[in-house]
Amino acid sequence: MEAHHNDIGTILRLTVRRQDGNVESGLGLATNLYIYLTPPSGVDKTKAAVLSSNGSDGKMQYVTVNGDLDETGSWQIQGYIKFSNSQIFKTSVRQFNVLANLVP
Repeated sequence: MEAHHNDIGTILRLTVRRQDGNVESGLGLATNLYIYLTPPSGVDKTKAAVLSSNGSDGKMQYVTVNGDLDETGSWQIQGYIKFSNSQIFKTSVRQFNVLANLVP
């Protein structure tokens, strides 16, 4: 995933997998989807996520808005999924870089 400082409209997409490594195909039944972002400063951001399809592919996403990618450097991202039966899944923590721009 590539992103630049202050990008708007960047799709941050995660695939939710079960502990056995298989895709969580029942993601469409989730009641809450969030993506947690941690910039280099360490101040967490919680973003409401949506399914990128019907949920059978296990993919969830968030599209950045103004002010989201406000720091350059190494960021962390993690998905949080809750089902109506109180079952909760979290994705593996991944890292991505927010790159500087030549022009503001």
